[in-house]
Amino acid sequence: MEAVDQIQLETTISAPLDRVWTAFAHERGQWWPELDFWPVIGSLLREEWEVDGVQYAAVGAVKDVISGRRLVFAWSEPDWDGATTVRWEFEAAGTGTRVLLTETGFGSLAHGQELAEDHRETWPYHLSDLKEHAERQLPAG
Repeated sequence: MEAVDQIQLETTISAPLDRVWTAFAHERGQWWPELDFWPVIGSLLREEWEVDGVQYAAVGAVKDVISGRRLVFAWSEPDWDGATTVRWEFEAAGTGTRVLLTETGFGSLAHGQELAEDHRETWPYHLSDLKEHAERQLPAG
């Protein structure tokens, strides 16, 4: 099997770009409550979750932000021998928004190939949650 250094996923969300950015950057606690960061360069990032009674955590920092267009962070777990970089990109696509997620750096990790396979399976879950949240109609006020 060929070594993989990056994975890339894409989805289109049936909501305007500003709505999707707001859902991603400011309403994340409603669709991905385990992940915490501010959408500003230098913000610390932390994801905590539990599987079968075992606690896990990934930590990192926001590296780049262009509000409404892009957010990049680096993160790792305690047992990784390095970090990966996750790049979220948002662009208008007709009346909707194209979201491109790219994670790189697996090639430099001792168990990078297994990690890439795991992340290739779990990222669609988060993209789906973002899509569902951003597309949800808010009740009329």
